[in-house]
Amino acid sequence: LLKRSMWDACSATGKFGSRLRSLGYGLLRTKVESTYAFIECHERVLEDFTHLERFPAILHCLRWVMTSARQDLSNLEHTTPRQYFHCQNMLLLKIVISNRLRKLEEDAEEGWLSPSDAAPLVTLTHELL
Repeated sequence: LLKRSMWDACSATGKFGSRLRSLGYGLLRTKVESTYAFIECHERVLEDFTHLERFPAILHCLRWVMTSARQDLSNLEHTTPRQYFHCQNMLLLKIVISNRLRKLEEDAEEGWLSPSDAAPLVTLTHELL
């Protein structure tokens, strides 16, 4: 995860230096989002599958993998703190919007919103994601 992109090697000074360095943001955002999703998925597996207690070796391996992924996120944060901060904010906004979308769809299914009122809101929310 800590492999530098070719954009990070560009000088920050000069006419196009900061613009070229910002091109590595997309790669960092992808790393942060995928690692966070990986950690969250494995935490849910540990919570949902209580039968894993019978297999301590697998449980130990899963915890070790999650610790390693958290360490990778920490390394990314220390490597590029400003870009990492923006990635965290974007990820948080995606989580909030997806939770609101889920709530909106539940309310529409339960009849609290009419289908004609809910459809444009759902479409707009999907566009935001």
